[in-house]
Amino acid sequence: MKRFTDTDKWSKAWFRKLSPKMKCLWSYLTDKCDQAGVWEVDFELASFQVGESITSEDLELLDGRVSWLRENKILIMGFVEFQCGELSSECNPHKPIIKLLHKHGIYDSYISNIKYPGKNNIKKLRKRLSQKTKEDIIHRDGGECQYCGAKEKLFIDHIIPLSNGGTNEDINIIACCHSCNSQKCNMSLRDFLKRQTSENKIKRINRVLLRVNKSLFTLNKSLFTLKEEEEEEDKDKDKDKDKEEKEIIICWNAQNNAPQCNGTINQVIEISARIKKSKYKPEEIKAGIENFFTILNGSEYYWTQRWSLLQFLQREKAKEFYPDQFLKESWLSFKKKEVVRDYDAVFGKGNRL
Repeated sequence: MKRFTDTDKWSKAWFRKLSPKMKCLWSYLTDKCDQAGVWEVDFELASFQVGESITSEDLELLDGRVSWLRENKILIMGFVEFQCGELSSECNPHKPIIKLLHKHGIYDSYISNIKYPGKNNIKKLRKRLSQKTKEDIIHRDGGECQYCGAKEKLFIDHIIPLSNGGTNEDINIIACCHSCNSQKCNMSLRDFLKRQTSENKIKRINRVLLRVNKSLFTLNKSLFTLKEEEEEEDKDKDKDKDKEEKEIIICWNAQNNAPQCNGTINQVIEISARIKKSKYKPEEIKAGIENFFTILNGSEYYWTQRWSLLQFLQREKAKEFYPDQFLKESWLSFKKKEVVRDYDAVFGKGNRL
């Protein structure tokens, strides 16, 4: 699969500081993830292909650029935006990507700027925080800086900076003093922790890290549970569809003079596809089948073509048997026209009785 690659990464500070192993890992992740930027974690295969031992600790060195979704999946932040720009449901190449984002349970997060926002988006996100929200966050955090304990000149800090894909969700916002806010700037929490020498600050920042990790675990667990429930619902829907398809086949085979549908795999697949494409509901299809055989078997009606079920689902003419278009009288009049035409052919128009 061909993809765009960021040739400017070699001149960017964050990439230059990586070890050769980490540079190779980053390239590996951007090549091996799916179209939604999600990589299913396989450290054994990654170690074999990169040529170095790869562990979860290595992924932590990419903090802010990758995010854990579940136990065995990570999201490469900004991948979709870099490859596709703004996604559109009207664009055919974007549709499978949107489907994947839904499958991973991250479409809503993507829409809420899980990707790297540009400068304009960052300004908009900052403006969205009302004064009341800021006051509520400070009150929630006991009216003190969560990094050092100071109680004066309190501000709001984004744990994951907006410039690195952070959001305005409560889980990502914390009370912070002016000094710590200036020091942290747009660093990740782990980078900020590495620069600390005060034991008090180190304890407090570790406490924040623990709180965030617990919240993310709970959130991801909820998303995973929701996804499992959706998958179960989809399975139930598929079972209902299979049941409806079988009922249609049974309805067809129960009719007099019906060319029997023996339900071979190829037949069922083709019939299933036709039923899904049909604008008619299963009950309407069954009613159409009954109307078709009423005309075919009735001596007062004129119809001689004995279609198979597949032909019935394919033919344009079959629409005239469905409840919204079916009129018995039209088939009677058709028969009369045929009789008159045949009589004229034999005896001539002027010799009608």
